[in-house]
Amino acid sequence: MLGARINHGGNFCGHDPEFPKFELARPANKGKGGLPPIITTLMARLPQFFFMPESILPLRDVNKNTERGGRERSERQLRSEAREACTVVLAAILKRTDLFSLRVGIPKDDGFHCLALSVIINDTGLARRRVERAVNYLSRANLIESVQPRKLRTDGKGKLVYSGLPAIRTVSKHLFTLFGLDKALKIEQGKATGRLKEKAAQTGKSIKQLASFALIVSTMAKSKSKKAKTLFPDEGYMRAFNQRAAELLAQGLSAGAARAQAELELKPKFSVFA
Repeated sequence: MLGARINHGGNFCGHDPEFPKFELARPANKGKGGLPPIITTLMARLPQFFFMPESILPLRDVNKNTERGGRERSERQLRSEAREACTVVLAAILKRTDLFSLRVGIPKDDGFHCLALSVIINDTGLARRRVERAVNYLSRANLIESVQPRKLRTDGKGKLVYSGLPAIRTVSKHLFTLFGLDKALKIEQGKATGRLKEKAAQTGKSIKQLASFALIVSTMAKSKSKKAKTLFPDEGYMRAFNQRAAELLAQGLSAGAARAQAELELKPKFSVFA
């Protein structure tokens, strides 16, 4: 008979709130020939959410979203192990994000190849169920948008059945805004557009073809669910909050004290809290 599991610190999923792990199992390539600097910069700032959940309020409060009938899922904020998983999974998603379209996958000459969830799982090194929960949190917080395409195929009995294809995931521009990179994103996407125009002139192809907007799917299932209401608070407040909290942390305040002081100073200045 197997003995009881022994927890030497943290949780059985491998999470230790005192020593969170944000590194990817398959790190992103940086520097020359690697990911765009704006992507690596955003990835480096993501751990701020673990220590200061207010930096991404929609994700912190994702369990407070109301269900049908006005009932709330929970009054509790995301636990530390969920914040750690969301941080790592979001980094893995950004690693595979096309800067021009903000879609997750690989643009190729024959179309845009969406990635199976297994690729993100391998990049993170986390358990599959933990990654699935993190992706669900990120989708409900409107940080990423997922659409599940399907295609018709013939099964072993000759019947036509639908089979699922890799989900089409898109990263929200709001994520860049929350970490003060919205202007940088516009500049980088403008540069990407310029490069595509030059290449289009050289190859005789359209920008649409070069950007690989034609997805590798046969049939896309249209979502019947209503679009979730945007949960983002005033973006100007979030930028100011992140900047002020970082300044207070640099002055030696604890994370909790920095959050409280930043909120105290800034909330009266923004109409969203009026």
